[in-house]
Amino acid sequence: MKFSHVLPLAALSTAFVLPPEEVLSEIAIEDHHRGNGWYQDAVRTKDDVLASVKSQYEEVAETSKDAWKQITETSRNALDEAVEYGNEAVDAVKDKAHQAGVYWPFITLH
Repeated sequence: MKFSHVLPLAALSTAFVLPPEEVLSEIAIEDHHRGNGWYQDAVRTKDDVLASVKSQYEEVAETSKDAWKQITETSRNALDEAVEYGNEAVDAVKDKAHQAGVYWPFITLH
């Protein structure tokens, strides 16, 4: 009875077999060729795409920064010109009113 408990372990221990050296060397050769496949191509392509996207992003960011700077300068100039034009118009109206001898209290801007 005691021997019947050990018998399945004996069958299990004999099931583990090492293959011959020639078979193991072929497996190792196939393992070395696997490294140059589609995975490296995919990684290389991913790196190329990321580098391209990064350079495009930096270019767009720089262009946007330059465009925004130009817009702010132009809008400042336009606003300054509008204020100057308005002041000139007020001065012209005051001069005309003064020449005509008319007093307009709402023209006391400045």
